[in-house]
Amino acid sequence: MLPIPVVAMQVSHLTDARYFAAWLIDWMSFPLDGAAAVRPQIAMQMAEWVEGPKLAARYEMTPLEDIRQQWETLPAQGLILSGEHYLSQLALQPLDIPFFLELPLNTSPEIIRQIDHF
Repeated sequence: MLPIPVVAMQVSHLTDARYFAAWLIDWMSFPLDGAAAVRPQIAMQMAEWVEGPKLAARYEMTPLEDIRQQWETLPAQGLILSGEHYLSQLALQPLDIPFFLELPLNTSPEIIRQIDHF
């Protein structure tokens, strides 16, 4: 176990998944939409072959309603929602699924203040 929590982002190959699992990281994410998206079969293989880290499905564009519909079929324990556009959706439709919100370093203070309302 590493001394700080670590998330390996956008893992898209089984070889990479095994490598990070050997380091005993806490979380591993696989992209399910966007340019780097993996096929659902790859995500299932990673879930079957990797022990240790929790798995998070990462989304960049998919609406929350669609994510909710897919959730039961995902081999994941959490979500990574990438982008501030998810804040308005979360305000209208709170999630009861563990999630991380991924924001760029240059996110405005106004956007950061919105997070306090969750």
